[in-house]
Amino acid sequence: METSKKTNIFEIQNYNKTLTNSNGIILSKFCEVINEYLFHITENIIIQNREYYIFILLRGLTTIKHIFNTMLLYTKNLDLTIYHTKKAYLFYVEFIGQMSDDTNSYLQLNSKDATLFVYKKTIFEINNEYRKQFILNNDEKEQFKLIDVFSKLVIEMFETVIYNENFKGETRISYMMYIQKMINKAVNKIIIMDKKVKEKIDICEKYLFYKNLLKNKCIIMDEGLFFNLSNLFFKKIQNDTDISIEDIGKKMYHKDSDEKIVTKTPLKFTNWLFNGK
Repeated sequence: METSKKTNIFEIQNYNKTLTNSNGIILSKFCEVINEYLFHITENIIIQNREYYIFILLRGLTTIKHIFNTMLLYTKNLDLTIYHTKKAYLFYVEFIGQMSDDTNSYLQLNSKDATLFVYKKTIFEINNEYRKQFILNNDEKEQFKLIDVFSKLVIEMFETVIYNENFKGETRISYMMYIQKMINKAVNKIIIMDKKVKEKIDICEKYLFYKNLLKNKCIIMDEGLFFNLSNLFFKKIQNDTDISIEDIGKKMYHKDSDEKIVTKTPLKFTNWLFNGK
């Protein structure tokens, strides 16, 4: 088959009947595409207003997540999904790069246009007849639930640390490389865990609950502390130390939890979270 036909989204011969890739490979490839996008937009787009810059960057992240997940869902073809997700972020960054006005309303309007543009080039091209007869077996439903919650986790980690004074000017690229490295270190623990799909879904949901409670704490938490706590959380799970969402809530709402986060080391706080009285 010619290369153009192999990458044609409308051609149903490019769609697979089953998802044959392991969840580890799929999650790793998602992270690779996200990292490529983040480096590409950080290197090629300069918007003086940092708040608007972050807005554009995050909208691109959610756009890419949606394209990756939707393409894979319908085609079950990882190579095709990666090819078009990469094209999508290139289109998105090119579209944003053509904007000349960095006012808030202008950026919001045109980032929506950029998202719609890349959707038209990708997921809107998915064969409609195939959509109508599309089915998933139970194992695939679980697999796609994991992909969805994992991709949500990755993006929310970026959202948590991107609003930082280091993400501007000359330190912009180095800070982006730093947070990419730290997030990859954390989420790789999920990828390589020797656990069933249901268990990985459960771990992601527990972490998201924990992260949101951390984020809502009335304390100053820099990115270093956030990454340390996140890494230690996954390390505990990796070492088969379990915790329920209910127990996470009890500890995080405990009257002493804020003080412990500030005064204890990240390791001691994590030990208290999982085991302490």
